[in-house]
Amino acid sequence: MQNPTTQNGISEERALNSNSLPIKSNSMVQNVGIDNKTIEDFFKLSLSYVADDNKNCFLHIMMALTKQKLYLEKQLSQMSNQLSRLEENQNELVEINRKLALEIDQLKSRHTSF
Repeated sequence: MQNPTTQNGISEERALNSNSLPIKSNSMVQNVGIDNKTIEDFFKLSLSYVADDNKNCFLHIMMALTKQKLYLEKQLSQMSNQLSRLEENQNELVEINRKLALEIDQLKSRHTSF
């Protein structure tokens, strides 16, 4: 039996006793016909799908990380080459500066001797 009650103007229906709850009887469960082997197979299949999805996701992530690593290694190599060229240019500029300073000193000494 149901007992309609009103709380804050809202109608609610409550069960009068606990026997009226919709509980499946044992005979109803037995009629479904699902055995443990079927359930076990279902879970194994579901887990294999999840495992395959996880493996594919992992492989995609690893491919993306490998691609990023190769890109960064290429960038590092290019930066290393640029740094080497800068060092060579700096050494050349130091040598040119030394030669110019020597020429200036020679010109000063010639100018003072005249």
